[in-house]
Amino acid sequence: LHLSIRRQRQMCIRDRDYELLGRSLNDYLIEKHRKKLIPLFDQIKGIALNNGALGCSISGSGPSVFALTKGIEKANEINLLVSDLYKTSGYDFSTYVSKISENGVRTLSI
Repeated sequence: LHLSIRRQRQMCIRDRDYELLGRSLNDYLIEKHRKKLIPLFDQIKGIALNNGALGCSISGSGPSVFALTKGIEKANEINLLVSDLYKTSGYDFSTYVSKISENGVRTLSI
């Protein structure tokens, strides 16, 4: 199942099917359990989705959270909103904005 979901996401990126890509990030099985360990997860996801993210989910088993957007400007906007939420919460946090590599997986050195 995990490999088929990963393959679906790769195909969505290749085909530029951003709506399906966003839907593929919904983890109906595990998210409800893992989100309990991530402070403010529901608020983060709400901020991301309500401000134009394609999707938002937990990276691996957590506690990292990621959101996918179309464009760096939208990513920076969501980053500022999430940062504002955490600054007022008292939780330690860090954020990082990057783009998806156009080169895919590759070996840089051996």
